[in-house]
Amino acid sequence: IEKIALAPHSTAVAAAIPHRTLWQRTVPVVMTAVACAVIGSAAAWYYRPAPESRRPMRFVMTLPQGQAVTNTVRQIIDISPDGSRMLYAANQTLFVREMSEFTARPISGVDAAQGGLVSPVFSPDGQSIAYYSGTEFAIKRIAISGGAPTTVCKVDAPIFGMSWSGDEIFYGQGQGGIMRVAERGAKPESLARMQPGEFAFGPQILPGRRNVLFSVARGIGLDRWDKGTIVIQAIGSDERRTVIDGGSDGRYMPITETKGYLFYAIAGVAFAVPFDLQRLETTGAPTPVLEGVRRSSSNAQAATQMAMSSTGTLVYFPGPISSLAR
Repeated sequence: IEKIALAPHSTAVAAAIPHRTLWQRTVPVVMTAVACAVIGSAAAWYYRPAPESRRPMRFVMTLPQGQAVTNTVRQIIDISPDGSRMLYAANQTLFVREMSEFTARPISGVDAAQGGLVSPVFSPDGQSIAYYSGTEFAIKRIAISGGAPTTVCKVDAPIFGMSWSGDEIFYGQGQGGIMRVAERGAKPESLARMQPGEFAFGPQILPGRRNVLFSVARGIGLDRWDKGTIVIQAIGSDERRTVIDGGSDGRYMPITETKGYLFYAIAGVAFAVPFDLQRLETTGAPTPVLEGVRRSSSNAQAATQMAMSSTGTLVYFPGPISSLAR
């Protein structure tokens, strides 16, 4: 990240954002896991002098024959908080892969009969998974080892992004705002309400559990999420603070107890900007860190097919550098 910021047109940038052929940008048959040393690089940016950032390591997995991504609108990928496992939806079921292995396995108990499985997320300890079932209109939960899924709650409309923090699950409902529900099941509770014409996506509870980060889009334009805002709202308050104006699908990655990086996307490019957790504001200029990330194939969602662990491992589906991936 430091090299990109200091010399955006240097060969270091080419190493960090490799050139991709057209088929690599348009066909989502390869899932790339990038152990990009985000934490080490970001720390070098904050605290100088520091040793030279490590070069990114890349792990490529081709989906096996007969296995294909079946939903291009909503979030379909996640990584465990410790970076040891990757999770994705394909063939209307869920697959998990140990990062130390070359193959993924389907999670037993989650079968294609349930259909419409999207927005899979790991629990904080990485031992359970929550996901949205489009046929049951419900958030379900299952152990990583498989078994019988349980219903966390019924939902009124499709999920607009989801996360799991502590013992609660948080999800977007578009015009319905941001919701939360206990992981063991309960009646969902509203955290943030939308104004007419607004849509909410991708909630994340920030460290300290006093504020929620999410994206807001307005109107119905094809580029509404690229022109969206990333906001922070205190839990229990209706007041929002805009931290990014122009972009969506924000995710915070901590570096220290008070500082970290805010990642977000515009079209098919992922950006990172230093962020002060105490002041709840950015402290520098955004830097493009990944080119060619697959986005939602519909302007109804802001989904970026990218996930990151707290250890700095980034996983993503490659795609075109455009707003609407096909």
